[in-house]
Amino acid sequence: MYSEGFAILSSACAVLLATQNYSSLLGTASAKASAAGNPKYLAFRNNWLAVHLLNMMGDWLQGPYMYALYRHYGYSVGQIAQLYVCGFLSSAIFGTLIGSLADNYGRKRLCLTFAVIYSLSCATMLSPNFAILLFGRLLGGISTSLVYSAFESWMVSEHNNLKFPSQDLSSTFGVATFANGFVAIVAGMVANWAVDSYGLTAPFMISAGHFIVAAAVVQTTWKENYGTSGATSEKKGAKKAADNKGMFGPLMKGFHLVSTNSLIFITGMTQSLFEGSMYTFVFMWSVALEAITTGADDKLPYGVIFSSFMVSIMLGSQCFSMLKQNNWSPDAILVLLLGVAFTSFALMAAFTANATILFWAFNLFEFTCGMYFPTMGILRSQSIPEEVRTSVSNIFRIPLNLIVVVVLLQISKLPLEIVFSICAGLIGTALVLRGFIGVSKKQQ
Repeated sequence: MYSEGFAILSSACAVLLATQNYSSLLGTASAKASAAGNPKYLAFRNNWLAVHLLNMMGDWLQGPYMYALYRHYGYSVGQIAQLYVCGFLSSAIFGTLIGSLADNYGRKRLCLTFAVIYSLSCATMLSPNFAILLFGRLLGGISTSLVYSAFESWMVSEHNNLKFPSQDLSSTFGVATFANGFVAIVAGMVANWAVDSYGLTAPFMISAGHFIVAAAVVQTTWKENYGTSGATSEKKGAKKAADNKGMFGPLMKGFHLVSTNSLIFITGMTQSLFEGSMYTFVFMWSVALEAITTGADDKLPYGVIFSSFMVSIMLGSQCFSMLKQNNWSPDAILVLLLGVAFTSFALMAAFTANATILFWAFNLFEFTCGMYFPTMGILRSQSIPEEVRTSVSNIFRIPLNLIVVVVLLQISKLPLEIVFSICAGLIGTALVLRGFIGVSKKQQ
């Protein structure tokens, strides 16, 4: 079933890609004209994509074997859960604090810091010592916050500084999501080869190499930018730091904006609720399939299943590009994908004993993830002020990480149906919140 499913999804992706002209991947029709006629924009986009995909490759390389390496070192499931919880708490607390520094002291500088921190996190995996591994997860949590905030903030700010049309962001986010699915499949193959050839620590060393290469590209090709339009020099950055009244001035301003601006608040809560469900899904899909797979001859083909998920993400990103080409607004796309995601979790909750329905429900949710990432990237770029972009992006991740921590601590006590129902409830809440955005805009 799983191999056939992968073949069907791959065929659908290939057909859709073949029938789509290149303008679909670039986004809207106006974006097509802009990008196709502007080599400077394409060079900028491709440079950022190279860094982004190197970082994503490094991140994906670790995923399949982190748990396996901890088990290899002899740690119990409870101890491993503590390591994961440490990472998420670190992301919520230290990642938010450190990430906010980008708005005052430079996004490029924080991107380079990310490479150092995440490479050190990879190096800790060479040791079986629990304290060192715990320190590694602390570093990993900080790195996760930076990779999902500082790099995007740099790109959006530089995009605006270079005065590229705002609709071209659809191209950048859409292509990034599509390519990320392909990179994830390649990363799984590379990680599998590395483990077979050199052992369980090999993927983490290769991962660190990708971060170092990405940092070299950043160092040699990126300009510095700060949390203000046009601020690209050390002098302007220092002035901005003074204007923001201290090291964590942008963070305090970000909290104020989130608490007083309903659009920013609902955008952040939507992100936290969707991604909280997504990370819960990441922990639960294998548990759910293992629970209904019996016998030594029924070993799950994890690689095939994971590859199916990534192809579904690629399909979702293609759907996003098609909808944008047909003038769908990001708000409308978000409501659509939230509705589909809610349906997928409802199916998971109702059919936990049916492997076939579970598999396709899982892929349906991954499809919505492919639509979600470029859509949310656009919504963040539209709603978050430039001077606190990185700070607010990291504030959004605080409730997300807390949701995941609570789920991790309770996951062994809850039946699968309840876990998936909780995820459906989180998505449903996000859908209701987006309704308030529509009402607010109509009133305005």
